[in-house]
Amino acid sequence: SDLDTDRRDAHVVRQLEFALDGDPENALAMIGMSDFYRTKASEVDKGTEEHQQFTDKAIEQLKKVVDRPADRFTILQSRAVPALIQLLIDSGRQAEAQRRLEFELSRIEPLARRNPEMFPIWYSLVRSAVELKDYQKAQQTINEALQLVRSPEVRQQLIRLGSEVILNQANSFDDMQNREQYRNRLNLLSRAVALNFRNRA
Repeated sequence: SDLDTDRRDAHVVRQLEFALDGDPENALAMIGMSDFYRTKASEVDKGTEEHQQFTDKAIEQLKKVVDRPADRFTILQSRAVPALIQLLIDSGRQAEAQRRLEFELSRIEPLARRNPEMFPIWYSLVRSAVELKDYQKAQQTINEALQLVRSPEVRQQLIRLGSEVILNQANSFDDMQNREQYRNRLNLLSRAVALNFRNRA
């Protein structure tokens, strides 16, 4: 029932607020709060005032994570960046999302180079670029990572991620009546399959 849902939501918020009261810099609690508001936004019609309010609250929480003071930009902060960019795009703030991407790349890239075997950092860089449909930047990042990474497991993860980037780019060509777009889509799909056999499924 709606009453049960309201009670459950209130309980979740109280738990997260309790965590933040104990530690105002608790990034995991901030991310949890953002996830909560993102879920609430998905439950109402997009374009409504209620949807925008929930989205704005989710953005506010992620900004607290990404922008919090630190001697060095952390892995946890980097993992919040793609979600923040996606929310900004979904709320129609494309220009802000682009500025945010350029700024965060300047912080995440040095972190990735210092910790080349940490796949989540490379993933954050690539997904942030993909959210803005900057597939060239995403692929350049993967190529740079492959030059630095020595671990076979991480290299395989990067190769699979490269295949996902190509699939995302292929899916951006959605006009099947346009012959050029159709050829581009087929070419990209064939590259993705060659790169990662599991994408045949």
